[in-house]
Amino acid sequence: LISGCNGNSEDETSNKIDSTLLKNPSIVKINNRLFSIPSPFQVAILVKDNKVPFDKELLNPVQNKTNYSTIYKQALNLGIYGADLSYLNIYEQLPDAAGYFAVIKILSKELGILTTLDEKTLKKLEDNTNNKDSLMYILSNIYREADVYLFNNNRNEVGLQILAGGWIESLYIMTQTLGKYNNQEIINRIGDQKYPLDNLIELNRPYYGKISDEFDAFLE
Repeated sequence: LISGCNGNSEDETSNKIDSTLLKNPSIVKINNRLFSIPSPFQVAILVKDNKVPFDKELLNPVQNKTNYSTIYKQALNLGIYGADLSYLNIYEQLPDAAGYFAVIKILSKELGILTTLDEKTLKKLEDNTNNKDSLMYILSNIYREADVYLFNNNRNEVGLQILAGGWIESLYIMTQTLGKYNNQEIINRIGDQKYPLDNLIELNRPYYGKISDEFDAFLE
């Protein structure tokens, strides 16, 4: 199914990290094993569908970008800002979304994956800043292309950190939402995260002791 959707052969997708900003659950395939991790886009839809008002205070401020100087922090927070951008788009906060996309662009450049953003794609984004559905479609394609770039350049650990950042931010939004709105559906979704958490730990475990002390502390 993954091979058919992505238009790639089995070999090409065997270690590919799928998009973190798609409406469907993210499917990660590592060493011929499949892992399902809910996307930030799904979580944002869940929160809004349960009539929870928009809360900008839940998001990581764009000003914090200056705090992320290592590859580990840049990758993790690229995932976090990606989840925030999903949240902003679902709530149609398009002026703020533009600022978050600008930060994502900067972090992508610092991580060396900005090559996936050609001038034609950037022009499409600028032309669709007021169209929520078109913007999310374009962003999903950008993340998919970044996944392919990381895989082809043997940088799977960076893609996994981006994935982890998006999952963490989504879980944060759900748990903080419960502080104000006691919603059973959101409670159930939080409980469901036990298995994606196990998946993320297993996916990242091979890089323990090989990246940095701060990554090891994160995994622990």
